[in-house]
Amino acid sequence: MPPESLPPSDADLGRRALAGESDAFTALVERYAPGLLRYARRLTRNDEDAQDIVQETLVRLHQNLAKLDFSDPLKPWLYRVCTNLCRNLAKRKRTIAFSDLESDEEDSSFVELQESQEPTPSEILLASVRAEVVAKAVAALPQKYQAVVALYYWEGLSYEEIADVLRIPINTVRTHLKRAKDRLGSSLSALV
Repeated sequence: MPPESLPPSDADLGRRALAGESDAFTALVERYAPGLLRYARRLTRNDEDAQDIVQETLVRLHQNLAKLDFSDPLKPWLYRVCTNLCRNLAKRKRTIAFSDLESDEEDSSFVELQESQEPTPSEILLASVRAEVVAKAVAALPQKYQAVVALYYWEGLSYEEIADVLRIPINTVRTHLKRAKDRLGSSLSALV
């Protein structure tokens, strides 16, 4: 693949946005808004709150463009802001909001259907039931484990990025993920 066909880096888009190119900021929004919205929906369990949080996250990105060090990855910074806004909202509402991690159409990581053949209606139903059972099992985990599971499995962040987002040591990320998997393994053993 020739270098000119590669998408621009976050650093390049950030510098161009800082120079006043609205298309560059729009490209950053298009790159990160869908994942941030999925994540915020899982944490808030409310579509309107999630949209507000993502909008505020992107406003803060725009306000902080001049302060950001584009030698560091942008994704962890955005998810940290989004996480903090979700936590602030949960505190204001006095509810535990980190529990709805249901899979949506874009997130089919629980079920991988064979591409070579169309699934039968019974296979689709079974996959849907399994995804629902897994989502409920994840929702039953403590908040700290749910956040790590969501960031790792659904958003694809690395251990280092999760540690940066949640502001916890990387070994704590590993521990939370292992404990979450252990708990999920025991609660989901009936599916196997």
